[in-house]
Amino acid sequence: CGGGGGGGGFKWITGGMGGAGGGGGGSGGLPAKGGDGGGSSFAVYLWNSAPVFERCIFTSASGGNGGVGGDGGSGGEGGDGGASLGGENEWVNGGSGGKGGHGGSGGSGGGGSGGHSFCVYRLGALCEFADFSACHEEDWHPGTGGLGAPGGNGAGGARGADGSAARIGPRL
Repeated sequence: CGGGGGGGGFKWITGGMGGAGGGGGGSGGLPAKGGDGGGSSFAVYLWNSAPVFERCIFTSASGGNGGVGGDGGSGGEGGDGGASLGGENEWVNGGSGGKGGHGGSGGSGGGGSGGHSFCVYRLGALCEFADFSACHEEDWHPGTGGLGAPGGNGAGGARGADGSAARIGPRL
């Protein structure tokens, strides 16, 4: 995050989408897995040139989505979704897993796993990732697993597994 002015201001940092995996050569070629989703999306508040996690409105903050798996003899696995950060006592889902690549001949594409979700608890002017006491267990929301692409002449690919909810986040 760049240096802020005296007055400060909000700045968004958004996780990028993973790149697409390369295709496999021929019917028996092995396709590449799609790139993983980028890092967490979050807002920072620049205060006296220092990044401070202030009270932020996370309207669309989420981890980057996984890239599409490469096509080939058996469709490539989609990339995993990135993590995401929540606002004050609220939850934001992780990025979705990437769609699996198309199979060359009956091959099924595997979906990527969903990203983790985090909750942040605002303490004074700062947000910390240590106090989860105000968050309910049922409110953990892992990212959605990516759907597998259908095979060339076979059954559709299996749905990717959901990402497990993160229980310990990074501290500031």
